[in-house]
Amino acid sequence: MGADLEQIRWWSWRRQRLDRSCRGIDDCLRSIIGVYSANPTAALSLLARVPRIMPGMVEGAIDSKIALRLPAMRRTVWMLHAETAHLALHATSSGASDRWLLRREGLTEEEYDRLEHEILLAAGRPMTADQIREAIKDPPAKLAPMLHALTATGKLLRIKAKTPLSNAFSYAATRVWLGHELPDADPGEALVWLAGDYLKAFGPATVEDFAWWAGVEPAQAEAAVRAHDPTDVGDGLLMWPKDVHAFEWTRAVANRVNLLPAWDAYTMGYAEPSRTRFADPELLPYLYDKNGNATSVILIDGTVGGLWDFTLSDRKIEIRIGLFEDPMPRALAAIEAEAGLVAAYFNTRTFEIRRVKIRNALSTRTGGSHLKPLAGQDAKPARPKPSAKPLPIAAKPASSASRRAPTRAVAAKPKPVPARKPPKT
Repeated sequence: MGADLEQIRWWSWRRQRLDRSCRGIDDCLRSIIGVYSANPTAALSLLARVPRIMPGMVEGAIDSKIALRLPAMRRTVWMLHAETAHLALHATSSGASDRWLLRREGLTEEEYDRLEHEILLAAGRPMTADQIREAIKDPPAKLAPMLHALTATGKLLRIKAKTPLSNAFSYAATRVWLGHELPDADPGEALVWLAGDYLKAFGPATVEDFAWWAGVEPAQAEAAVRAHDPTDVGDGLLMWPKDVHAFEWTRAVANRVNLLPAWDAYTMGYAEPSRTRFADPELLPYLYDKNGNATSVILIDGTVGGLWDFTLSDRKIEIRIGLFEDPMPRALAAIEAEAGLVAAYFNTRTFEIRRVKIRNALSTRTGGSHLKPLAGQDAKPARPKPSAKPLPIAAKPASSASRRAPTRAVAAKPKPVPARKPPKT
């Protein structure tokens, strides 16, 4: 049975809950396994899936023990559901002991044991790295590697960031924060569980896709996926047998727009060949850097129609939008509405949308460019404005997530550009 690309696109889009059907953060994390923990990715990924995400709700999920921040897939830090977070941790662990620090930092066994004991004792309540340093005797010159080692083994948890854009988290000892250590799990069995949930959230997908996403060896990925006896719907794309009938009846959804952040779970979920479900192949160099990091994208009816990023300062936000072709007026209005939700999440007073040109492929740019793909890009030429001063209006929020948005300065409409071609470098 051959799989139709449009069926794959819309099935994946729905399974990633991009129809905003999640009933809350709890439901979202159960459905898609997790979101990248980095700020502001976690909040913006949830905002694209949950009807109402207000400031404080993400940290509230951590405080209420619904979610945990732990190293998992590709050994990056994820925000995972607390009930299954330990399985993702054990499934993707390299098996290397936290004692790698003994070699890297020149610590003796005794020094490592002492630091571990003192750090976990000091982190009986959430403390910053600086507070932990002050609380222990003879701290090492570099404390961060020790903190990373303890979080990698699940003995220490990242708790709260200083600001919604900061990735400087406070830390707490797992035993004290949860009241118990993380449950143990056999790595092989945990990987089988992870493969099953991956097929539910990301299928139809290939073994290569799962290996890329999880950061495990192809042979491990093959064994874990095949343990579920999945159905091949064509071209090596596998899915749960019980999902096949519903998949065959998948239909497109009109007039849907999503603003996905850098490192979103969806765009990071597949190896390159499978990314054509949401992007034309010639656009992929504009969406991923040399290391495979996905940038922030605009999905228009399930496919990438452009890039976006923002700058936040003093409760003012500028949201930059670069489109590969001019969308229909309804889609442009939906983009502006989604931008209004982003501005509202950050509790800004005003925001402005600025259209820019996309000139350079992300794959040719320096590291970190995926976080601000439109920084330094030229503004698109605009039609003459009816008045010299833009009029402030209230951005209209999407119906599924309606709430009051901050005031936005209206920019003049841009001139049409050629359709569906990547810009020249």
